[in-house]
Amino acid sequence: MKKKEKNIMLVSLGNANASNEHLYFCHEEGGVTRYCDGMIQAEAGAKYILSKEHIDEMIVIGSGATYDEEDVQRKMPLGEGIDFYMADPKQLSEYGLFRYRMAEYLESIDLEEYESLEDISEEDKAEAIEIYNRFHAEFGKNTGRRRTDMLFHRLQNDPESYEELCSRITEKKEELIPWMKRYIYSKMSDSFKFRALESNENLQISFIPTQKKNDGTVDIQNMIQIIHALLGSEDEIINLYIDTQGLDRSNDATMVVILSILNNEWNKRIRIRQILTTEYIPSRLAGIISNDIRQYEINNLLAGMNAFIQYGKVGMIRQFWEDRDIENPHVEKLIRAMGYIDDGISLCNLTDLEYGIQELRKVFADPNKSYGDDMDSSILAIMEEGISRDYGSLLEDDGTGEIDVLELIKWAYRKKFYQQTLTMIESRIPTDFVKRGVLFYASNAEEKDAMMKAFANEYWRTQPKDRYKFRDLNHFFIKFYGRFLMNYRQSSTKVLQDYAQLRVGQLDKPHPKLVKACSLVEDKAALEELLFSYYYIGDVRNKVSHGLSGEKKYPGQRMLEKENENVALLNKAIEYFIQQYDIVRKMIDGKEFTNLIITEAELDKYAYANRQNNFRHGHGKGRGRDNRKNQEGKDASGNQDTSENQDASGRSASSDNQKTDEKKEISEK
Repeated sequence: MKKKEKNIMLVSLGNANASNEHLYFCHEEGGVTRYCDGMIQAEAGAKYILSKEHIDEMIVIGSGATYDEEDVQRKMPLGEGIDFYMADPKQLSEYGLFRYRMAEYLESIDLEEYESLEDISEEDKAEAIEIYNRFHAEFGKNTGRRRTDMLFHRLQNDPESYEELCSRITEKKEELIPWMKRYIYSKMSDSFKFRALESNENLQISFIPTQKKNDGTVDIQNMIQIIHALLGSEDEIINLYIDTQGLDRSNDATMVVILSILNNEWNKRIRIRQILTTEYIPSRLAGIISNDIRQYEINNLLAGMNAFIQYGKVGMIRQFWEDRDIENPHVEKLIRAMGYIDDGISLCNLTDLEYGIQELRKVFADPNKSYGDDMDSSILAIMEEGISRDYGSLLEDDGTGEIDVLELIKWAYRKKFYQQTLTMIESRIPTDFVKRGVLFYASNAEEKDAMMKAFANEYWRTQPKDRYKFRDLNHFFIKFYGRFLMNYRQSSTKVLQDYAQLRVGQLDKPHPKLVKACSLVEDKAALEELLFSYYYIGDVRNKVSHGLSGEKKYPGQRMLEKENENVALLNKAIEYFIQQYDIVRKMIDGKEFTNLIITEAELDKYAYANRQNNFRHGHGKGRGRDNRKNQEGKDASGNQDTSENQDASGRSASSDNQKTDEKKEISEK
């Protein structure tokens, strides 16, 4: 169901015209310039909007504006209680004068125009009119433009002629300049002036005074009060038109930022439609009304670009592009790729993240990419350059189409995406180790067969509920293979050191219960350091998770200190791993080698084909248990183990603690 919409204009007072002199304003659009006058600067933006848009309600705020107490937060029809012919504008508060003037505007009357033209002596009036007539005749002769109803517009766009007119008046009597402006303006055709839409005759208005703090800024509670007034109690969409130039520049910027945040909320209840400013130029007859919504949108786009580069969030950019309704296949592909990256980071889904980066590669490599000449396209082109610099080598394709896992980890860690960094290390590094030759299964068929048999043996030794570990065979091989040999009665760090040492020893003199593995790393100390750094990451992750889950133990400041300690621990562990992997990568990158991979499908087929011969009924009841018991005294190839790890009965010393070890493995995983 479509939500109800409401149009609200937010106007600020505070730039009062102490002399009560008439001011003039104009706005150019589509080659047509229209004008209005005002005794308060806030009239300019309000009159412009009321001539263009239907407005349901006008909320007036002001930090320096005078007002009557009964006006505060009282919503009323704009013209309520106003008697045009009895009121004395000079006796009204600033808010009262604004309401009075806007009510006149809606009724298409301007009593002050007549009064200002009559508010000089007949002698001064005659002299001023004489100056005007002579000037107009000369101006028409020199320019060929003699229409009196166009003179105000001509002088607005001809500062030199306007200055000449002012100098002639000053020679006689400078005080006549305001009267002369008014006289020329009164001769302008109404077709060149703003005219309020009839639909605005039932406009409601309310006033909220803005309280300043000692430093001159608007109190935050007051801003919340303004926002509550905007949102109201109904669940409706607010189309907002803003003219807050009556506020100080800093308060104006703060207000727009707050409203911008509301505009970017997921439910988007507030939609900023226009942001008006009025620029006063001394050399011009009229101040210029400008709509700064484009600058606001561009600032939003720049903020969106920063949000994507810093945090991977694409929402602001996508909204900007959808609002433009411009067709550009290149930009659409770019935003689509950015969307996958956003989802991948938000949901910690590495598949989406990697796919998004791969799509970015295609976008950046597109030889037919193009942008328009407009400002939006220029900023999007700059954004693309920023993304290219930020993602760096991740956008470079080495010909395989794959993403360098280590570079992806460095990128995520640089942005402090801790969860994503840890997930990458946990889930992607084992396969990266195997594929790059850090530690892999086999380099020939004989080694592959031996490893396959060892895995099958391990598979049937494992409880059915724990066989999920074999779904990612690379992960099992790198992180868990042979862990049942570890002594868990020592510190966790010592366990990890021993396990790294065991795995490196597997290359030359493997433990009798393990089969030989392969590696391109000739420096065994460096390999052991790398493996330990990888295992250590998992240990730190568990410690940090458990530490934060017990947050009730650390109230207040102590909790913050505990979190900082955990972050410092994570930083140290991640940087340690990256450093060690960088060292090893320099040793092995570019080396050619034979790498025989064992897939989960291959292992599954082999294990079941050889189950009858080697394992009988596996973990079934009855005889299966005896068969499993018989296997525990055998080495990795299924032969009887005569190593020192067996006791007199032929049973492995580690088998008693095997179930306990496997539970620990699962816990670590």
